[in-house]
Amino acid sequence: MIVSCQKEESFPRLKKALQKRGLEAVNLPVITTKMVELDKNLTETLKNIYSYNYIIITSAAGVESFNNLLLNVFPEINKDNLNIISVGKKTSELLKNKGFKISIDNPGKTAADLADYLINSGLIQGKKILQAKGDIASPIIKERLENVCNFTQITVYQTIAIKNPDSKIISLINSNKANGFVFSSPSEFRSFLNIEKIANFATDTVIFCIGKTTAEFIKNQGFTNVHTSPEPNFEILAEYIANTFKTL
Repeated sequence: MIVSCQKEESFPRLKKALQKRGLEAVNLPVITTKMVELDKNLTETLKNIYSYNYIIITSAAGVESFNNLLLNVFPEINKDNLNIISVGKKTSELLKNKGFKISIDNPGKTAADLADYLINSGLIQGKKILQAKGDIASPIIKERLENVCNFTQITVYQTIAIKNPDSKIISLINSNKANGFVFSSPSEFRSFLNIEKIANFATDTVIFCIGKTTAEFIKNQGFTNVHTSPEPNFEILAEYIANTFKTL
């Protein structure tokens, strides 16, 4: 049995991919996201959205919130006039579904890869760049880009821990029924560890991550049996989980 801690809307894709490989999975959502209020400063930034050469979006939650906030300011906006930089495949798919034009797709796998590419390619040198992010997003984009371009960030959503996670799944975990866990972000793992009803979560527990950033964060918390998917893709992650269990 695999326990995932994804947001509810993301889990069905992973569950289906695991079932194809004979693995059962349950989901214990531990975080949710909420769009920020549209205050004066944020409104002013969005009113000047066309002044930015590029807009960086680094998560699906960022896409949803940025799109909704933008439409509140510009109900008839022509999104074709915005140059979007996307961190990954899932983010790009959602951006396209919302009608955005993607000018630059991340050729790598992480936000760090994207930052390195933007710097080394010279595409953003001296340009005006806006990043739309969550309240606890990794600082790596800002740290690497702020000295090579005119860089601005806006927070478009908040990450909120779910107060009362599913007690049945917590009981399953406490009964040692879980063979492995899946985490998609550092905030998921942080919120999971804060669940007081979980009796014991050993540092050698089998943990799978869909990205390097999450894996590194978990390892830095002292966990030793952490496995990273070769690609940030649910099908590839499921195959990787199945193959890993064959060798454990």
